[in-house]
Amino acid sequence: MSLKNINIAICDDEVSSIYSIKKYLISYQIQFDIDCEIHTFTDSSKFLSSFETNKYNIVFLDIDMPNMDGYTATQRIRDLDDSRAEIPIIA
Repeated sequence: MSLKNINIAICDDEVSSIYSIKKYLISYQIQFDIDCEIHTFTDSSKFLSSFETNKYNIVFLDIDMPNMDGYTATQRIRDLDDSRAEIPIIA
């Protein structure tokens, strides 16, 4: 069974952390035949801007980031008035 069209967002100010998570997800994607697209962000404001036009199925979000921390970004997502507010967020 193949999962289709899974959109994943990774937001972390440390590129090495993004690389580690992305590497693991790609390995998982291959092992379990999952069709996904991985979007990466180093700035939570840019991530939230992309949230307007992209529907993510899961988000990996760093807590300690400059400008806007992960707590604030999560709260902005949870304050939305649609199904996007229910997205799983792993911090």
